[in-house]
Amino acid sequence: MAVLSLLRTSTFWLVLSAVLCGAAVVIHGSASYDRGYATARAEGDAALLNLQL
Repeated sequence: MAVLSLLRTSTFWLVLSAVLCGAAVVIHGSASYDRGYATARAEGDAALLNLQL
């Protein structure tokens, strides 16, 4: 019964949506950072290859 009363409260849904949105922001930021790092590393490797030639 306690679970059903918890699901009926709007505070539960507010907290759940805030946690899910926060997780989405963190995951998106991490993915963007990884893409930027990979791009910068590829450009750096290409520049080093041009210097060696």
